[in-house]
Amino acid sequence: MDQESSKTLAQAVAEHDKGHLSVAEALYRRAIETHPNSLDAKNRYAVLLLQLGRHSDALIQLNSSLGQDGKQTDVLANAAYAWNAMGVPEKGKELAERALKIDPTFLPAIRNEIQSNVQLGKYEEAAKGLELGVGYYPSDGSLAEQHAYILAKHLRHSRIAQNFKKLLKLHPGNDVVWAYYGAFLHKERSYSEAENAYKRALALDSRNNIAALNLGVLYSETDRHLAALNQFEESFRLDPNDPSLWFNLGVCWDGLNAPSKAIVAYDKAIELDPGFTEASLNKAIDLQKIGELDRARELLVDLTARHPTLVKSWTMLGKVLNQANRFFEAIFALDKALLLDPTDTEALSEKGVSLTATGSAHTALDLQRRAIERGALLPKVQLDLGNTLIALGHYGEAEDHFRRALDLDPECYEAKLNLALLMLAQGRYEAGFQHYEWRWRTNQHLGLPRIRNIPYWDGIRGHDRLYVWGEQGLGDQIVFGSLLGSLKTLYSDLTVALDHRLITLFARAHPEIKFTSLADELNTSRFDRQVSLADLGLVLMAGEIKINEPHPPQARLAAHPDRVRQLQASLAEFEKPWIGVSWKSFAMKIGADKSVATKEFANYLSKRHPHATFISLQYGDVDLDASNLLEHGCKLVRLPELDLREDIDGLAALIAVCDEVVTVSNVTAHVAGALNRPTTVLTPRNQSRLWYWGIDGLFGPWHPSCKLLKPKMKESI
Repeated sequence: MDQESSKTLAQAVAEHDKGHLSVAEALYRRAIETHPNSLDAKNRYAVLLLQLGRHSDALIQLNSSLGQDGKQTDVLANAAYAWNAMGVPEKGKELAERALKIDPTFLPAIRNEIQSNVQLGKYEEAAKGLELGVGYYPSDGSLAEQHAYILAKHLRHSRIAQNFKKLLKLHPGNDVVWAYYGAFLHKERSYSEAENAYKRALALDSRNNIAALNLGVLYSETDRHLAALNQFEESFRLDPNDPSLWFNLGVCWDGLNAPSKAIVAYDKAIELDPGFTEASLNKAIDLQKIGELDRARELLVDLTARHPTLVKSWTMLGKVLNQANRFFEAIFALDKALLLDPTDTEALSEKGVSLTATGSAHTALDLQRRAIERGALLPKVQLDLGNTLIALGHYGEAEDHFRRALDLDPECYEAKLNLALLMLAQGRYEAGFQHYEWRWRTNQHLGLPRIRNIPYWDGIRGHDRLYVWGEQGLGDQIVFGSLLGSLKTLYSDLTVALDHRLITLFARAHPEIKFTSLADELNTSRFDRQVSLADLGLVLMAGEIKINEPHPPQARLAAHPDRVRQLQASLAEFEKPWIGVSWKSFAMKIGADKSVATKEFANYLSKRHPHATFISLQYGDVDLDASNLLEHGCKLVRLPELDLREDIDGLAALIAVCDEVVTVSNVTAHVAGALNRPTTVLTPRNQSRLWYWGIDGLFGPWHPSCKLLKPKMKESI
């Protein structure tokens, strides 16, 4: 190289060292133009290009240099780096190995071969390279840290622990190595040792975010959720914009059964990393838990569109659609999941739920048994199978599976509630009401929460002022209201809050009790104790007071006599007998199953009561249904002046006028039963059949005047 070229190259190196890369580049190019065979100029220019991220341009210079001298270890290592950076680790590995054949201890080549193996997924080879590198350079902390990372994240065998011990012996003060050792132990479920390793890392450097975050995760996994929250607070000080930290905070809130707070954390994780699929999936699960089914469905539809092969998102979508009673859509989603993974036990079980709801319980039973045979240890699989067995009438086996769900998870509240409902339906009231208490902890409970600031009544006498409140719908309030006859003999100051539509009916039957609307403002200082109307069964049976039967034999409600006389007069022109009829339920989830088609209903009425006049007791917008009944030969009389949804006192008076009532399971059935009127109830199929209608026998024990038409009889309508 002539004097001028040497001077230009020296200037280029000086500018490069100062960080003036654009100036240095121009000078390197001039030096190469004047002296094209200068290896030094080409190699230094290639290093600058690598610094600028222009890997393909760097390779042009490096290949030219290697063409002149193929044994330059530094040039081979730099070329290996460039190929790795361009996503061609096979080429990077080849060049790094060429350099190591020349000099096995050349550190840049060691590092680039390790990187090639990592990119190729050859973690065992990467670990061997790191072990050799640590042996050559025992004081190099970065090699030790990389070795620890590979050992902790990608390998599982007995040698790893030995390798970590060697690393820690060489670098006892390296917090990163201790953090990765903790991660390895954590993965091996050696929680106590992992915790100690994380704490050792944090003692060496409290800013070690790997140890701080993983220690919080460990606390969460070992059910120390409050400790996890405190640890995550520490992590937030280190890096508040780490999406994995927000994700793990969400997991922690889930562990504390706080799904709303978990959703906030998952939202932050998704904001920081919009592609964080696991955070989106967990958010959908929590939305489903709190009943936000539309939002959960929208999120899962988006997930399945972006990740059509993600089995979990299809399965969860099916689960959400089942809960929303969109069973045929659920079957489509679950079939997608099972096409991707035929062994997905959760999808098999959930499809069973869809099939049972759409009348294919035998097929559902086969799927759910297959899920259990494949080793499904999920309590919900046992729960779903129990529900299917109830739909098929196999009550003893259903109870076994509810109990197995509880063996797997003693806090599976849905299993406890379903077991309670089964026991109550079988007339096992004392045990049933004890389990019924668990309804408060399930997402199936849609009633009012307990009232703060008033102690709960335990059934023991001695409290003068008792407040009783109806927590569920009209039908449940009427059913549990039958227990007020036992309760009112114990209290001179008894206040019962009900739906405003029931107050006059109950007040007429129980003049000793003060009745008020649930919507009225409550003065909590007026009462010594409170109890839910639905808990009277538990309290009266488990406390000091005992009741032998959940109902007295006579009527529990009374219609207004003046309104009864008025209705009798207005209906006098119609032929007797007068049969009150109601064929539809508007219950949110099971209304369709409880209802009966008008054609089938008309056929049944015509056969059983060929000469009767049918008095409509049906509430709601049913003009079309009424026309259909008339077209099919039913002499149907409607009284439009009565609002049968809002005026329950008027409904009771109309029922009292009737000689008999034929109805599906709705409010009409409960009012008729409480009035002790002769009533035929077309009970719904098993899963939609509510516990108070019983399962063994024709007569519902809570409404002794009601005759129940079993499902198989309903099919013959």
